[in-house]
Amino acid sequence: MEHAAQEQVWKAREASREQQRQYAEQREARIRFKQQADEDQRLQRLRDAATLTAPVGAAQAGGVLLTQGGAQVALEVATAIQQAIANAAKEVLRVAAIRAGQAISLSVTAMVHSPVLGDGELTADQRRRRLEGLGVRADLLGVEAGQDLQAIANAGGSARLSSRIKIEHLPGGSGVAVASTGAGIAPEVRVRNAVFDPLTETYRLQGATPSDKTIVLGGSAVPVEGGSTGRVLSLAPEVVPVGAGVDLRFDDCIVCIPGQPPQYFSFVLPPAGTGVVSGRGQAVAGNWWSGNGAAAGLAVPAQVGNQLRGRQFTDMPAFESAVWRAIAAEQALFGQFDELNQRRILNGFPPIAPRASWSGARQSFELRHLSAVGVGSGLYNLDQLSIHRPTDAQGVLTVAQPFQPWFASSVALAFDPAVVQGQPTRTWTPLVAPGAELLGPTRLPVAPSLPGILPGAPTDPVGPSLEILPGEISSETGAIIPGFGGETDLPEPGLVNYTPARPLEVGDYKDLRRRSINDRMDVDHIVSRKAYEIFLTENYPDLSPEDIKSLLEAAPSIVIPVEVHRKYSETYGGRNNAAKQRKDASDLRAAVDSNMDALKPGLLEHGYSDSEIENARRQLHAHHQQKGLYK
Repeated sequence: MEHAAQEQVWKAREASREQQRQYAEQREARIRFKQQADEDQRLQRLRDAATLTAPVGAAQAGGVLLTQGGAQVALEVATAIQQAIANAAKEVLRVAAIRAGQAISLSVTAMVHSPVLGDGELTADQRRRRLEGLGVRADLLGVEAGQDLQAIANAGGSARLSSRIKIEHLPGGSGVAVASTGAGIAPEVRVRNAVFDPLTETYRLQGATPSDKTIVLGGSAVPVEGGSTGRVLSLAPEVVPVGAGVDLRFDDCIVCIPGQPPQYFSFVLPPAGTGVVSGRGQAVAGNWWSGNGAAAGLAVPAQVGNQLRGRQFTDMPAFESAVWRAIAAEQALFGQFDELNQRRILNGFPPIAPRASWSGARQSFELRHLSAVGVGSGLYNLDQLSIHRPTDAQGVLTVAQPFQPWFASSVALAFDPAVVQGQPTRTWTPLVAPGAELLGPTRLPVAPSLPGILPGAPTDPVGPSLEILPGEISSETGAIIPGFGGETDLPEPGLVNYTPARPLEVGDYKDLRRRSINDRMDVDHIVSRKAYEIFLTENYPDLSPEDIKSLLEAAPSIVIPVEVHRKYSETYGGRNNAAKQRKDASDLRAAVDSNMDALKPGLLEHGYSDSEIENARRQLHAHHQQKGLYK
């Protein structure tokens, strides 16, 4: 019976463990399914954001501006783009000194605004997103002779052009530069075939990656003249050399469509450091972090890739913070760190490396690339990243530096006075004035309510709102709070009460003055302050004015009644002349005795005994000797 009962217990336990195992597997499957669904959704959003539409024949009419809302084209816009590029080409031929690698800045500048928000409502980020690309006829860019673009497209090759178009955003719009190839600007441009989609009856050019531009060309009609969705401001072409440090990357291609001449499209590139997370990462064991001292570093776990793949980042610090937060979300990985580093990882900071591996100010683990990478999506390829200590020799620590602007600052200023022929001057008037939401009736201050007192009713007097409480110790009613009053120095930290200064007490002037408040007593310098200052100046010429002032505040002094000080002191007021000051400064001991002899009759009149006065004299001599003023 006992064996049968025990067997039933073990079977129940095994069934419970099996249920827990199945639940854990189902939970992991659900998490992975959710991560995959999120990744697919992120990639689809990137594809949608990178998809641009335009009429098939828009570029053939002269030019087309590609935006998120579709093709912003009108006949005057197309004519302006075509004429600007033609004028730029003539300018290149006219300037005989131009050499390969120079750029024609301001060959055409364009600004696209929202008809819904109004010109003055657009932010810089909205303007950056509006203009995404430009399309023109390929022959305008100077296709080298002898090239069959259709054959090159069928073979998946590249054609050589004499010029390429670069688009850069400016504070007031977007600048378009026609740059001659050579000297850093490659002449090869991809040639691709647009694929016809019978379901939508459009031609489609699919991007290689989710962030690459996808062009959908449909319909043959060009919008009529007078469209208000876009405006082009043509400025005089200017030939300038390509500046050092500018972005020489180009996102352009030539598109071949059956029955249409080849079209050239150029797109806006994201800033340096912008990219999408890719790669799978590496499957790791339970003791993954224990190998952080390896020279080759630690691979990025696959769990991180499952969380971050498909996300877009604009700089490496934000990406590194997301990597450590993703590690913190995985309990199997997070539990391998100590408590201090766990708090850092939860906040997106890298864990601290062992002290022996510190390198100057670099004290935490670093994400490094296996080899040098560019400034695009290669920055965020998890298969090319590893975790290293600061002193590791392997790996490349990548920092994406911003590029220099193609256009000078004067270009942005030229947007305001620029005028399109036949249109009024560009004066932006916001539809809703900034700060309009703050306008409205001004509230008056709330008046105090009237007391509810009836005529003839008795009233009680209103007492003061301040309440005086007794001191903590009733016997110390004469104690004061240091620092209260007109003194310049604050008390020592931690002190609350100070004993008042006593008559005939000897000490530093600063300390006695602080404790002698409203007691009809004066703190008298013995010797006088001016005599002491002369003594310090003559005997210690290297002292600064600040040092002398500090020593005078700490000079030996005595507490005496105000009447005695004013009537009997030989250094009070006009009695302390220059001759007296120099005499006292020459012999401090004699000056102390002379001052005390002058004060003694007045002190005796006020009831102080001879022994108390002589004791104060001895304390003054001892205080001077303690400070090293005389022996």
